[in-house]
Amino acid sequence: METDLAANSMDRVDRRDPDKTYHKMTKVELQKLCTSINWDAYFTAAELNGVTDVVLEQPNFIKLLDKAFKKYPIENWKIYMKWHLMNDMADNLSIAFEKQVFSFYSTTLRGVAEMKPRWKRALEKSNRTVGEQIGKLFVEKHFPEASKQKVLDLIGNISATFTERVQKLDWMSDSTKTKALEKLSKFTYKIGYPDKWKDYSSVEIKASTFAQNVMNMNYYKYKENVNKLGQPIDKTEWGMNPQTINAYYNPTMNEIVFPAAILQPPFFSPDADDAINYGGIGGVIGHEFSHGFDDQGSKFDGDGNLKNWWSDEDLANFSAKTSKLANQYDAFEVVEGNHVNGKLTLGENIADIAGITLSYYALEKAMKSKKDQLIDGYTYQQRFFLGWAQVWHTNMKDEAIINQVKTNPHSPSRYRIIGPLINMLEFRKAFGCKEGAMIAPDSLRVTIW
Repeated sequence: METDLAANSMDRVDRRDPDKTYHKMTKVELQKLCTSINWDAYFTAAELNGVTDVVLEQPNFIKLLDKAFKKYPIENWKIYMKWHLMNDMADNLSIAFEKQVFSFYSTTLRGVAEMKPRWKRALEKSNRTVGEQIGKLFVEKHFPEASKQKVLDLIGNISATFTERVQKLDWMSDSTKTKALEKLSKFTYKIGYPDKWKDYSSVEIKASTFAQNVMNMNYYKYKENVNKLGQPIDKTEWGMNPQTINAYYNPTMNEIVFPAAILQPPFFSPDADDAINYGGIGGVIGHEFSHGFDDQGSKFDGDGNLKNWWSDEDLANFSAKTSKLANQYDAFEVVEGNHVNGKLTLGENIADIAGITLSYYALEKAMKSKKDQLIDGYTYQQRFFLGWAQVWHTNMKDEAIINQVKTNPHSPSRYRIIGPLINMLEFRKAFGCKEGAMIAPDSLRVTIW
């Protein structure tokens, strides 16, 4: 059954394309698309009363599902649903279930030999359920407010650099540049932690029923989403907890978000030299800005609407550059016989290359008013690239790398370092690389933003 369903699903590359995954229709049209399900009963059971329109990611999959319901007996579906429920909840049950989950998802897929100690597993589970409460404690203990202003200064300089570079692009028309700059001017920023914290006081939590606690929290979060239907968008809401070492761009809000936990070494330190901070968190800031103009984000306007703001010629120029970049990454062999998927990772690779480029030139601007000095024998340009390499320096098992290139839109860490640098003459100049060493030849080198 599952093989049937999977074989007729969109692949991961197509699922990255908003134009291919946004299909708005009425509930009546949905009922015609899949007659095997009583959708009125479904929406009532799901507490989605009053819903008249839906957005489907894969209408063809719903058609297939309709056929599959008729092909396989209802008893098979009951078993299938029960198995998925157990699989989803397994690591919240007894140690026997937890070991089975670990055996497949960690050992088989990622090559991890030993489970983390119990306290770490408990912390991870708490993070998934009451993450904002843990985040509040993290911020109080570990996040200096001075960091926020320093990061805002970095954002301002990188944004100004992005504006200058868009104005100088030789492959984009003035009309499209105007719209790109309009979008850039509408970016909003969230740094550190949310202005208001979630209130979990209504959720029943008992020390004796861990699995039930998880289900209660899941229901709370589900109801939280249901209650948003038909309401104004809450632009103060965060999609990550403050203790998450990550950052993100949200195309429908046109915002970039930097949780408190990423604003620490090796990404950032308020006491670090500018070159290291620009190479670390500066590259990440540039990366998130650039997501607004990658192969996905470029399909949204400055107000977060899925809307084409490109001329046909400019879009063709952009597509030619991104295709060239996808081919370049396809050539990276990560483990014998396994390559980076250039199309799957395209958005992240665009953002990596653009992000480090933007941050590099923002640093050059910042250094004009400062005296250059060697630190540990390195120039500020060299320290910048070392800062970039440090944040992605990772030790991964082959099994994890193979799994990543098959499923993850991010290139493995090694190629998040190497991929952008082979396209930057600035790197060759900084380290005095010989002609042809490390840097891609002119015919293969890619610069977009």
